[in-house]
Amino acid sequence: MIGWSLDYWLGISPWGLIVFLLLGFAAGVLNVMRAAGVAPGPDAGDREH
Repeated sequence: MIGWSLDYWLGISPWGLIVFLLLGFAAGVLNVMRAAGVAPGPDAGDREH
Protein backbone atom coordinates (compact mmCIF):
# COMPACT_ATOMS: atom_id res chain seq x y z
CA MET A 1 0.00 0.00 0.00
CA ILE A 2 2.83 2.42 0.76
CA GLY A 3 4.53 1.87 -2.58
CA TRP A 4 1.30 2.24 -4.52
CA SER A 5 0.41 5.39 -2.58
CA LEU A 6 3.82 6.94 -3.26
CA ASP A 7 3.50 6.07 -6.94
CA TYR A 8 0.11 7.74 -7.11
CA TRP A 9 1.14 10.81 -5.09
CA LEU A 10 4.54 11.40 -6.73
CA GLY A 11 3.74 10.05 -10.19
CA ILE A 12 6.69 7.64 -10.21
CA SER A 13 4.79 4.48 -11.10
CA PRO A 14 5.80 1.62 -10.75
CA TRP A 15 9.04 2.31 -8.85
CA GLY A 16 7.58 2.81 -5.38
CA LEU A 17 5.63 -0.41 -5.68
CA ILE A 18 8.71 -2.32 -6.82
CA VAL A 19 10.95 -0.92 -4.06
CA PHE A 20 8.50 -1.64 -1.26
CA LEU A 21 7.67 -5.06 -2.70
CA LEU A 22 11.37 -5.97 -2.58
CA LEU A 23 11.74 -4.57 0.95
CA GLY A 24 8.75 -6.61 2.12
CA PHE A 25 10.11 -9.75 0.47
CA ALA A 26 13.52 -9.25 2.10
CA ALA A 27 11.93 -8.71 5.52
CA GLY A 28 9.87 -11.88 5.10
CA VAL A 29 12.92 -13.94 4.13
CA LEU A 30 14.84 -12.57 7.12
CA ASN A 31 11.98 -13.49 9.47
CA VAL A 32 11.88 -17.04 8.09
CA MET A 33 15.66 -17.32 8.53
CA ARG A 34 15.41 -16.08 12.12
CA ALA A 35 12.61 -18.55 12.88
CA ALA A 36 14.72 -21.38 11.43
CA GLY A 37 17.70 -20.30 13.55
CA VAL A 38 19.90 -19.49 10.56
CA ALA A 39 20.11 -15.71 11.12
CA PRO A 40 20.59 -14.08 14.52
CA GLY A 41 17.77 -12.00 15.95
CA PRO A 42 17.96 -8.24 16.50
CA ASP A 43 19.04 -8.66 20.15
CA ALA A 44 21.62 -11.43 19.56
CA GLY A 45 24.61 -9.17 20.23
CA ASP A 46 23.23 -7.83 23.52
CA ARG A 47 23.21 -11.12 25.43
CA GLU A 48 25.69 -11.76 28.21
CA HIS A 49 26.83 -15.32 28.90
